[in-house]
Amino acid sequence: MTSIEDLSERTQNFYQLLTKRIDEESIYGEVSAEHKEQLLDYTEKYAMTYMYQLLFCPPTTTDEDKDLNIQKRIRQLNWVSAKHVDCRINETSTEIHDLVYSAITELLGMDSAKAPQDKLGCVVRCCRKILAFMQLCVGGPASADDFLPALIFVVLKANPARLKSNINYVTRFCNASRLMSGEGGYYFTNLCCAVSFIENLTAESLNMPEDEFSQYMEGKIVPSNTWESALIMCEGMHLMNENLQKFSDYNIRSDKLDKDSEELRDAMIAFHDEILQRIDELKESYPLILKPFREPTDLDADDPCVLDLPPPLSPQVVSEKPKTLEQDSPESPDWRLTPLPDQTLTAVNYDFDLSDLSGGDLSTCDDLGTPGYLSMETASVQSLDLNAYHPTVVMKRVEDVGVSLLDDQPSSGSSLPSPLKPEPSSSYQGFSSQGWQIPSIPCETGAWPLGSDRNHT
Repeated sequence: MTSIEDLSERTQNFYQLLTKRIDEESIYGEVSAEHKEQLLDYTEKYAMTYMYQLLFCPPTTTDEDKDLNIQKRIRQLNWVSAKHVDCRINETSTEIHDLVYSAITELLGMDSAKAPQDKLGCVVRCCRKILAFMQLCVGGPASADDFLPALIFVVLKANPARLKSNINYVTRFCNASRLMSGEGGYYFTNLCCAVSFIENLTAESLNMPEDEFSQYMEGKIVPSNTWESALIMCEGMHLMNENLQKFSDYNIRSDKLDKDSEELRDAMIAFHDEILQRIDELKESYPLILKPFREPTDLDADDPCVLDLPPPLSPQVVSEKPKTLEQDSPESPDWRLTPLPDQTLTAVNYDFDLSDLSGGDLSTCDDLGTPGYLSMETASVQSLDLNAYHPTVVMKRVEDVGVSLLDDQPSSGSSLPSPLKPEPSSSYQGFSSQGWQIPSIPCETGAWPLGSDRNHT
């Protein structure tokens, strides 16, 4: 397992290598020294915050035991006053007490920080507070001889938690260049000297007889502590000052409230006057005219006012027209019995196959000029020509003209049946609707060739 000293050495080597690389890389050539320092600080803060649980007070060290020993030592020295350490502090001044409390607070906050530079920042702020109240006490700039005793006094009164662990953590993992130079390094060095002085404090250090020192350390003698008395008195004065400050704030707020109330009242009065003026203007522009009330008309009176009533409604008698059924209406019984030609058709052409069933010579309809070979299968289909005339029209033409649908050659009346004539039907609906009902004309009714035997098979 790697020791904490080895980890500290590796960390310092990393800081040096990073600093050297930033100075040598060309991409950082135009970066200012301040920005380079910030880059190093951010790198240190990120790495140490991430590994804080592993590096702070590790179990392989005796940091925890040292923390307990220094805390016990400070508790035993709680009787030490500012005079014992030659600290020239005005213990009765409220302002100085506030600065001392601020310095103690900053020193106690060092344990809550995780990055070494943040802990070092707490030490720097604490020491600045000490220099501030020392300047008030001595009436001018404080020297190193005045600063160190005041720092020892603040450490004794603060008794921060894990003081040794925090000091060791900063020493091991903070950038060495920061600790060896600058304001932070100077204040941290003084803190280490103050802790060392407390650990090695003797009767000779306090200019006190050994017996008296031993009795103080054992608790047999409890000296009158001027600082404690001053703290009690200053607490009362501090509370009184706080109350006076609150009263002053309340007075200012009360005055502001009164002023706002006056402004609100003036605004409400002005608004009321403006509304009244606006109402008067509207009355003058649009005067209100009251019309007399109308008395309701009494309909049951003997002589009601006719002018107030609307004209009476006169009934109108409308004669009912007898309903007749038109011939073209679907409700008429003769609607389907009227043999009217289908206007959608132009003509009906009747072609008959007059050939012999035995396969003899074929005859043609010379009057129609239809040549070719006609069979039984095609005869009836060919006769249904959509361009043919309507049956009634065709028959009328035949009767008027006297033209036969057959050949012009004479034939015996006994050989041919009587010609087919269209008969009007009550269910006739036109060719387009009943064309599929037209029966096929059998071949026996056709004209036989001259000189042929009808009964020939």
